[in-house]
Amino acid sequence: MTADEKRKVLADWLKFLNGGLKIERFTERLYTHLIMHYEYIAHYSRQGFYEVYFSDPEATLRFLDQFDREKGCVSTESGMILWIRNGNDICQGYYDLNNAMIDALAPLLPNLHQSLEGDTLRRAEQRMMEEQKKVAELRLRQEERKQK
Repeated sequence: MTADEKRKVLADWLKFLNGGLKIERFTERLYTHLIMHYEYIAHYSRQGFYEVYFSDPEATLRFLDQFDREKGCVSTESGMILWIRNGNDICQGYYDLNNAMIDALAPLLPNLHQSLEGDTLRRAEQRMMEEQKKVAELRLRQEERKQK
C-alpha cells in the first residue's frame, strides 16, 4: 500500500467515525484494510462485517476495544496484538497506519462509548418491557384458566 493509499484509508476511517458509524461511510477500502490487517477472520462481505460489528451497540463497543490503547488493543477475534506490533510480514507494513487509526479514534472514544452505552441501555430496557408484557399476559391466561 502506498503512502497515498494509507492516507485514503485513514481519511475513510475518520469519515466513518465522525459520520456516526453509518454503513454509507464504511467504504470498501476501509473494510478491505480491516479484514486484511487487523487479525479478523474471513468475513465474506463489507455488509456482513458491518452487520457483525455495527448493527448492535454492544458489538460495536467490543470492536472499538480493539482500538483502545487503555485496553491493550487486543484483536476482537484473535485475542492478539500482532496487527500493531511484533506481527508477521503481512502486518508489519501497516503498523504505521494501524497505529494512526488508533490515535485518530482516541479523542472520539469517550463520546462514542457514551452514545453506544446509551443505545445498549435503551435496547435492554425495551427488551425488559417486552418481557414484562409477556409475563403479564401469561399471568392473565393462567388466571383465566383457573377461573374456568
